[in-house]
Amino acid sequence: MPSGHAVVAVDLGTSKACAIVAESLADGRTAIVGVGLCPAQGMAKGVVTDLDEASATVARAIERAERNSGYRILSAYVSISGAHLTSANGRGVVALPRQQPEITPGEISRVLAAASAVPALVNNEVLHVLPRTYTLDGQEGVADPLGMIGTRLEVEAHIISGSATTIRNVSTVLERAGVAIDELVPEPLAAADAALTPAERAMGVALVDIGAGTTDIAVFVEDAIWHTAVLPLGGNHLTNDLSIVLQVPFEAAEQLKITAGRAMPLPGVPDGHGAGDGDHLDVEGFDGATQRVSRRVAHEVIEARLEQLLTLVRKELRESGYDGALPGGIVLTGGTALLPEIAELTRQVVGVRARIGTPRRLAGLGESLGGPAFATAVGLAQWGLARQRPSEPVRRAMRSSRERRRSSRGLTGWLRELLP
Repeated sequence: MPSGHAVVAVDLGTSKACAIVAESLADGRTAIVGVGLCPAQGMAKGVVTDLDEASATVARAIERAERNSGYRILSAYVSISGAHLTSANGRGVVALPRQQPEITPGEISRVLAAASAVPALVNNEVLHVLPRTYTLDGQEGVADPLGMIGTRLEVEAHIISGSATTIRNVSTVLERAGVAIDELVPEPLAAADAALTPAERAMGVALVDIGAGTTDIAVFVEDAIWHTAVLPLGGNHLTNDLSIVLQVPFEAAEQLKITAGRAMPLPGVPDGHGAGDGDHLDVEGFDGATQRVSRRVAHEVIEARLEQLLTLVRKELRESGYDGALPGGIVLTGGTALLPEIAELTRQVVGVRARIGTPRRLAGLGESLGGPAFATAVGLAQWGLARQRPSEPVRRAMRSSRERRRSSRGLTGWLRELLP
């Protein structure tokens, strides 16, 4: 049975906007009760390029989620990405009042604020201060000091910041769509919530989310976030390469990538040496006429760009210093992770084990969102459900039983229409 609390997640990406209404079940699974999905406009490389188009995109996704969930959406947890995001690790120390018997949320807030006082870029705004571990009176490894007694509290924290201008633009997009922001969450943190297992987070793992415009990285060690980064490369770069090399429109190249793309070419006879019709693909050309292109060349183009992207991932992990602390390897999410053999290519280029990450702990309609392309959206919902305090009023209109029946009948049809 649902817990009675619902949250809304809005994943505003470069290629798509996805709005999800979710409820938490008693067994810990997440029930998705509403979905709105539409192509994104006004976005490039994770940032807003046109306020009107982006806000209209969010409004369409929200309207669709409202229609098939029966909820009136007033606020949401919203993803944020882009190369403007930066991260650093900081350490904070505070003295605790002797007359105070135990540590309160106020002391924890003070020590996290002290940790966030690290040099920042001009015009940057702190988004998250995430505690990694606490030390209380010299005792290291304290997971949660709330309620403990001591005189000196220290914390090691991971601080994520972003361009204040970019953050404000995202906020404006949501405001124009009529939605308040519960919290802005960096995409790799959200995807990690959905796709990583507790064992992976504890042993050491890197979440690599390959979106359309950017690739987001998050490194977890000992169940804590240690490093985050954003690379300005994504799935659209693969599509653009295909468009240029094969001389076909971008839309045709994208369709080819989705339906026939591979991260590594199939073993076989190279083109020009006995290649038959099965070694070619028919796509729509610039003039609308059917154009025949080489399947193998298409795969080689995709492989070349992916090798470049994964080489940058390897470089980022090595420069972070955590490349040797990842027995859990790499977990790939994002739409590009659907390419066959991408996990194997990752193993070859980065030199660690790799797997495709899909949202976990889903129920009901959520099973339809079980692919890597929806890890961020589902993770946003799970992030919100985990942090929503029971005492908070639910800021969404509850559905009547008639609305529930009507929305459940129409939900499957919406998914058939919207999901790939």
